[in-house]
Amino acid sequence: MAGTSPAPDSLMTVRLVVLVLVAVAVGVAAVWWRWRASADRHRGAEGLPRLPAEWRGHDPTWVVWTAPTCASCRGLLDLLARRAPEMAVQAVDVTEEPEGAENYSIRSTPTTLVATADGRVTHRLVGVDAARRHLEETVRSEGSRAPRTSR
Repeated sequence: MAGTSPAPDSLMTVRLVVLVLVAVAVGVAAVWWRWRASADRHRGAEGLPRLPAEWRGHDPTWVVWTAPTCASCRGLLDLLARRAPEMAVQAVDVTEEPEGAENYSIRSTPTTLVATADGRVTHRLVGVDAARRHLEETVRSEGSRAPRTSR
């Protein structure tokens, strides 16, 4: 008979195949996302360009990449101001500096670049925990030296 609907068994098979394909696609996307996030967290500072003169301070300068929607960025800037008031800290909004964010491979916020006075990036820290650990190591090794914020 022309125009009849498919048999219930074949419709169930099609639904099952679609469900399996969706599950596989979600699984592949999740694996890719984790790999990308891990690669971003472990990417070092090598190969990054020097900071522009307007972002430089004394040695070291901390450039914290932020975004208007980043809830933890403000807390990181406050932490840097409290724990290391003598070091230069520059907040840069990724929405206002998209080319800079691309140049420094900023994929998530907060991402912090630590640079020398001449602008050479020595550390790339993704997330609050990485910045906090590096700050603690810096404060411990340098004694009382720490960041002055400029925003």
